[in-house]
Amino acid sequence: MNKWQIYCPVIALLIVANVGVFRQGRIQHRAYVASRTETIAYNLLNTNNSPYLVSPPSDLLVQVATLKRHPAGIQSHGLGDTAAPVGNDDACSHFILTNAVSQELGVRLEQSGKNFEVLGYWTNWQ
Repeated sequence: MNKWQIYCPVIALLIVANVGVFRQGRIQHRAYVASRTETIAYNLLNTNNSPYLVSPPSDLLVQVATLKRHPAGIQSHGLGDTAAPVGNDDACSHFILTNAVSQELGVRLEQSGKNFEVLGYWTNWQ
């Protein structure tokens, strides 16, 4: 038996196994980012801050307080950046908070280690 008849199937199996492990890790990372994004949104609604945010801008926290003058909740959250012109594909995730008088506050996040940084935010009120 030729040594290549042994090496080729073994190498093929190693490649397939490696691709599977890489894909599983990527799925787990996406789930982590999605979960933390939702947690950050809930934390902002419930406590005005989140332990998962690295140095949130003080003006963002003021906007959250303004939004919460009326009953508020999470409108949406997701992976990736928001659509242009607000987003530019730099954010790993985003969420939008809304309240009973249709005010919206959108936040774009970037992962920084185990935590997240605010890349930017927008509101639909002055």
